[in-house]
Amino acid sequence: MRYQNPQLLLALFAIAIPIIIHLFNLRKYKTVRFSSIRFLKEIKQAKRSRSRLKNLLILLSRILAITFLVLAFAKPYIPTKQEQTDIAKNIFFYIDNSFSMESVSENGMLLDIAKNKAEEIANQYDTESNFYLITNEFSAKHSRSFTKAEISSRFQQLTTTAHYKSLAEVISRQQSLNKQNENAQMYALTDLQKSTFAIENVNQNDSNLSILIIPLNKTAENNLYMDSCWMSSPIIQKGKAIEIIARVVNKSDVTLTNLPAFLHVNGMQKAISNFSVPPGEKQNITFKFTPLSSGFKQCKISLQDYPISFDDNFYFSFEIIDKIKVLNIYEQSPNFSLQSLFQKDDAIDYKSVYIGQINYEEIKNQQLLILDGLTTVSSGLVQSIASFVKDGGSLAIFPSNDINFDSYKILSSELNLDEYLRKDTVKQKVNKISYPHKVFEGVFEKEEKKINLPMVSSHYKISDKNNTNKQSILTLEMGDDFISHYTYFSGDIYLFTSSLNDAGSNLGKHALFVPLLYNIALMSYKTTQLYYGIEKMQYFNAPTSENKETIYHLKSKNYDIIPAEKFVAGKRKLYLQEKLKEAGNYLLTTGGKTIATLSFNYSNKESDPSIYSGKEVEEILQKNNIKNIKINSSTNQNISNIVQEIQLGKSYWKLCIILALLFLLMEIMLIKFLKS
Repeated sequence: MRYQNPQLLLALFAIAIPIIIHLFNLRKYKTVRFSSIRFLKEIKQAKRSRSRLKNLLILLSRILAITFLVLAFAKPYIPTKQEQTDIAKNIFFYIDNSFSMESVSENGMLLDIAKNKAEEIANQYDTESNFYLITNEFSAKHSRSFTKAEISSRFQQLTTTAHYKSLAEVISRQQSLNKQNENAQMYALTDLQKSTFAIENVNQNDSNLSILIIPLNKTAENNLYMDSCWMSSPIIQKGKAIEIIARVVNKSDVTLTNLPAFLHVNGMQKAISNFSVPPGEKQNITFKFTPLSSGFKQCKISLQDYPISFDDNFYFSFEIIDKIKVLNIYEQSPNFSLQSLFQKDDAIDYKSVYIGQINYEEIKNQQLLILDGLTTVSSGLVQSIASFVKDGGSLAIFPSNDINFDSYKILSSELNLDEYLRKDTVKQKVNKISYPHKVFEGVFEKEEKKINLPMVSSHYKISDKNNTNKQSILTLEMGDDFISHYTYFSGDIYLFTSSLNDAGSNLGKHALFVPLLYNIALMSYKTTQLYYGIEKMQYFNAPTSENKETIYHLKSKNYDIIPAEKFVAGKRKLYLQEKLKEAGNYLLTTGGKTIATLSFNYSNKESDPSIYSGKEVEEILQKNNIKNIKINSSTNQNISNIVQEIQLGKSYWKLCIILALLFLLMEIMLIKFLKS
């Protein structure tokens, strides 16, 4: 037991006052004449014993009343382990300013409550204390200590942010700020959101740091949000209907019925979809619209939800180009089937070029490259093709009837393809078709048991070394592949085992040729990623530019960000670090020209409103044997009492006042009701 004001214990000498009064309180007897005192002697003995007992009890109650009154002013307490060593002068505040702190309680928005409580706590410390502020941004402007006068204004400047941090990350940040490793006290004001706070991951027991978690309770734990969206088909064309699917999540205990969701494209509402979703479940909602023009499409799907509204909008974007560029490289003569299919199509920019006149620089500007009947593939062409496919281009290989195997082996090795081994002249029919493959998107209504498939007069057997990287599209009746699909980095490769002329097969004249090659061409245009998450550091391929000094800008109505540049694996990349803070659609520009559109959404971790209870936190801390972290379970406890208990320990002055009043009341009762 210790005392905050031990000098006041000298007042205990006041106990002598009631003792002296007791000793010198001589009664003045009054003479009464009686004819006989025989019976009075017995009465006198009884009353004297009772009077002595009463006086002793009154004396005891007065002594105890004075004792506890003096102790109340001396403020007794049982010290904490920290106080037995040294009271911390470095005071850290972690204020959770993630989007979940926009939720409301009976006393207002959680972030406002957190700021006010932090200010009250700071006011309980003296001016010699060093104050530090930690928020979810880990801002550089909060990397130094603040005075008591400064910290208050820092609290009030806080706003919500898309960033969030776990308790383990917050402790790591505190340790980096407390460079001298001195005794420190941290107050963590948070809503204890399970998905982000992650108290289970804390495994340290730093004796120099004490943490008090002050939970901020919200009125409801319900939320409706979207966690993803996608296109139903990889083929997007002007004038043709497209289907967009979004997935909504109901984090509540009630079924939500007949709610509207809205699709906006370039600022105009294009579709509306009503949906219902059971409690705790996910539901896909579908929008259909027909783009009437090419160009960039900046899209937004919006819901109406309260009180958590930061995730009510979901952004995505894509581009519809005017024409897909297809380049056919031939050796003998341009293939008639390819020319008939592509040359007069308004959606295709088709060009045929003789192998001896090819400009390698022209290859990188195409979406689809077709090798039609080449006997030999030169090393220069191999390198250009590899670079083209690695950057996302599509390649279709039709071998000649008499290929140079060594030449094609180099190409296969460069692109991780199966090699052509030898020629098989046994006439076979295609008897197996991979209906689920994307090249047959919209071609068949159902799987046909009896279908007329191409006839193959001769084909090349392949090595079958890259099974993990291969999908068979068409298979011959003896089990050999006729068309195989490979992926190489972000590009697609379609390997045909037969030439496109009559000597190889009748594919060029077959009904399957048109949808097969046309879909390969349409899918050769790779749409950019529909959306990105803000929380992650995002890298982007820098658009092709002859000028290495090109400066890119990522722009929206409120922001103009210049992405940093790095070379990753020999390629020029753009990345945003943590400059981007607001969800939305952005344009990537250079020299005043828009070259791409990008969309960013907040992380859906914050959208899960589940929180820890105080009991759960205590159980986790006990299980992990963490003794320097405590949680304030009392919602109505006074802030000054919280700080006092942390600084000094358990205080008993209130109990002393209660006991002092109790003994004074006992004295009054003894005097009034206990007869002598």
